[in-house]
Amino acid sequence: MYICHHTTNIALGIWATIGLIFFLTGCNIFFYTFLIFKKVAVIYRINLTQLRAFNISMAECPFTDRRIKRKPIYSSAGCIHQHSGRAIYHITSCDLLVTHHAAWPEIDRHLSETKYGRLRELGIGYYAAHESLDLAREFGTADALARAVRVAVQDAFAPDGETEGIGVHGPTIGSLPEFVSRVGTHLGSEPRRWKNNDSFGHVGLVPGWGGLTTWMARALELGCDTFLTGETNMFGILFAREVGLNLVIAGHYATETPGVMALSARLARDLKVEVTFIPEDVVEESG
Repeated sequence: MYICHHTTNIALGIWATIGLIFFLTGCNIFFYTFLIFKKVAVIYRINLTQLRAFNISMAECPFTDRRIKRKPIYSSAGCIHQHSGRAIYHITSCDLLVTHHAAWPEIDRHLSETKYGRLRELGIGYYAAHESLDLAREFGTADALARAVRVAVQDAFAPDGETEGIGVHGPTIGSLPEFVSRVGTHLGSEPRRWKNNDSFGHVGLVPGWGGLTTWMARALELGCDTFLTGETNMFGILFAREVGLNLVIAGHYATETPGVMALSARLARDLKVEVTFIPEDVVEESG
């Protein structure tokens, strides 16, 4: 049995494996006449994500001479959120690496070529789903974030003069404190909030770096009383206060992760490949 947290595999004893199978899965086990196992359904990987979700993979393995014949586990595709050097240097057994953020030279500078060079050395294919995932409906970054924090998507939106609707808006339930608590629980972050309006119930959200005044102004025009995003700056905070828009900042990484996890599930379903989501250690300012 293998438990995978980040990229570490830990082999557990056979009896712990059998006990966990009986306790969690109730799988069919075939016995010989003298209660010797013939086949056993083994949970060989549990992927633990930063959002406290489990992805469980199972296999039927022969049981001979009181031992389970185990095979090395190789993932056919790996999904990570940020294109970090730490993740790339730990990936050695996948065919395709899919990320949301590319190693942009204007941001990563000299590290960009180092990261891409590492992938070439390993012979790993690479695809960055940035704008395509931001604009995707249902499983894109905005729709997945809305689903995670229980905002019913009414429509997508973009600032005046722009056509790419990577933001969504719609109604939600509860109070502002309840909403902030829900965001923190489901995203695994510590959101900062500014209560600038006594009303609550219509949320506009833009994952990642969405705290621009242009996005906030458009959300106001659509009737939003609350705005959720990953990052903003001093100007965004002041604008939200002056126009009476509740503001919730939950972290760039945290607000985009639901979309990357949704993409992972879609790839596994549509392409029939094994996909492992690899969380990253990201330090972001929290309140």
